[in-house]
Amino acid sequence: MKRIIVLLVILLIGLRANATQINKDSVQFIEFVHTGITTKTINPLFISTQKLDLHLNQRQTSDLKQILAYSKKKLTPQIERKYLSGIYDTIVTDQSTFSAIRRFIMDNKSLYTNKTHINDDPSTESYNIHLNKTETFSIYYKFKDKFFNNLKAFIIRGHYDKRVEKALLNR
Repeated sequence: MKRIIVLLVILLIGLRANATQINKDSVQFIEFVHTGITTKTINPLFISTQKLDLHLNQRQTSDLKQILAYSKKKLTPQIERKYLSGIYDTIVTDQSTFSAIRRFIMDNKSLYTNKTHINDDPSTESYNIHLNKTETFSIYYKFKDKFFNNLKAFIIRGHYDKRVEKALLNR
């Protein structure tokens, strides 16, 4: 039994490390991904204006099937959706909130890594921000709290979607 639990933990960590497939043509999204040292699980956060079409990649599917084989279960679309909802946080918001967050990200480039601000300390944590997987910004670890506090204040001041504000609380 101990062996099965250890195997499950190892496989789940491995599953989280591999990128989930997203149908990029379907909808625009902003993704916040925790990087660096982890003391607790912090799920990636997807913000979009429509429901995202998330799927396990080939390796994740294979690993999850192995996990399910121990309990003699088959991988079904329902199990895949339940698993994905456990490892990713997703929020479907209105266009106004989405555009405002995107604008905030684009207007605060001084908080990201650059030639003088490098996330080179392995004992730190920060976030990468992906805009549709086409643009990526890495928040400089010393500015992580400032970035999220400013973003939350921006959302509150603009009376944007409170669910987004709540999702950002633990970042």
